[in-house]
Amino acid sequence: MKKYSFILIYLLFASNLFFAQTQKKEVYELNWLKDKSWHLIQDNEMPAFTVQLYTPPNETIDNWSVLGNTTHYKNVEDMPLDTLMYKMFYQTRNLFSQAQLHFIAKNENTKKNWILFYMDVPEVSAEKAADSQILHLTIGKNGIYSSIITVKKRHFTDSEIKKFSAFLRKSKLVYK
Repeated sequence: MKKYSFILIYLLFASNLFFAQTQKKEVYELNWLKDKSWHLIQDNEMPAFTVQLYTPPNETIDNWSVLGNTTHYKNVEDMPLDTLMYKMFYQTRNLFSQAQLHFIAKNENTKKNWILFYMDVPEVSAEKAADSQILHLTIGKNGIYSSIITVKKRHFTDSEIKKFSAFLRKSKLVYK
């Protein structure tokens, strides 16, 4: 009888430990507001995704020169980072044929894989001004997290690439 009660207690403990581990919430962290360079202008929770938009303090959604965006795509198909990057690029290029892709870096050696790249869209039309976007994508257990900084100009400068890359690389996934 004691042998069975020990096994039962062990199984209950192990199942509770497993249940507690699987119940940890995945949280994507990138502190846009820490350095006062950004302020939150929009925060939307949808069933398929969550999106937050940021601008510098004196800009708005209608009048911006730099726009920050963090999106969590929930419960999406896991795919290789390169595939994800090219998928996003080809979607952009379908709309703007002169779009250009520039790879910066990636990390596939951890549980929290990420890729960093930027795209230039040099076309200017009445509907669409030129812009450049630097993108940081992280694959988590509960979806894909993207942080994007967009500027209204044809190309990033080297100093902007360095500055925005350093900021976006500060993102992390934590489990609480």
